[in-house]
Amino acid sequence: MHKPTIKIKFTDFYPGFIWNEHCLWKYIYPHFNVELSDDPDILIYSCFGTEFLKYKCPKIFYTAENIPPDFRFCDFAISYEYNDKPNHLRIPLYNIYFTTEQLTQTRDAEKLLSEKRQFCSFVVSNSNESQERILFFQALNNVLPVASGGKYANNVGGPVKNKRYFIRNYKFNIAFENSSYPGYTTEKIAEPWIEGCIPLYWGNPKISEEINPDCFINIQNFKNYNDAISYILDVHKSKELTLKYLHAPFYKNNQAPDNLNDIQNSLKVKNIIESCLIIKKTAFRNWHKAYYYFRKFPTINRLIKIQLR
Repeated sequence: MHKPTIKIKFTDFYPGFIWNEHCLWKYIYPHFNVELSDDPDILIYSCFGTEFLKYKCPKIFYTAENIPPDFRFCDFAISYEYNDKPNHLRIPLYNIYFTTEQLTQTRDAEKLLSEKRQFCSFVVSNSNESQERILFFQALNNVLPVASGGKYANNVGGPVKNKRYFIRNYKFNIAFENSSYPGYTTEKIAEPWIEGCIPLYWGNPKISEEINPDCFINIQNFKNYNDAISYILDVHKSKELTLKYLHAPFYKNNQAPDNLNDIQNSLKVKNIIESCLIIKKTAFRNWHKAYYYFRKFPTINRLIKIQLR
């Protein structure tokens, strides 16, 4: 099948970004040949800078961070946000990070239980991102030792090289997001499930609307950490309760919702790119100089509510 060639510029992504290794790439390459260009047909940008403001072509904003799209600057957006705008596509990070096949695999609960895993793991390097998970780790660790494999509170002889290899040795994993916001769901809940753990989750308050609540323990369902920890200890001691969580599929009925299906998302990304190629009026073109002018004056900056990193 002939694939059209499009000129794309990627900008304002994280340090070390490699365009054809980024998780979005799996949705782009089946449909297009990509030519990198400083004079692009389409700009795909993220939230780690303001270089995108220099470009006048159609723009697609992508974020895996808890920073919502600002449609004054982009023509289309791909994010975690629950948003019904016709120019927005919701693909939470875990859904890009892992394939539908991985998230619908069948786990052997009895085998996982027989592996005699240790109690609980925790992998965090930046303790400033979320106090919630630090406080929960400290509370749980005061009751039963929690293996901390990151840079923060490391107690396993140094930071682990591979998080997934590390956490698969434990029954539970503290899987807290950096922040709590409706729809904001990263890889943190999917990693432990795939590795045969029971995720201890905190983050997206609507998480149970798309991920099977029987496959993880939602800390936000408890009045306080003490109540949550008491229940976790009950599960830890009970073969029946442990198997209940280990048997549970990631998605309800082990079926990925249509809006989280890889094939459907790939077609939607294709449609977004094709729409960009025929767009007649793009998002504001002259924000680059204006933004750098406005940000010198905090009062004006607050009035127009520019929220860029």
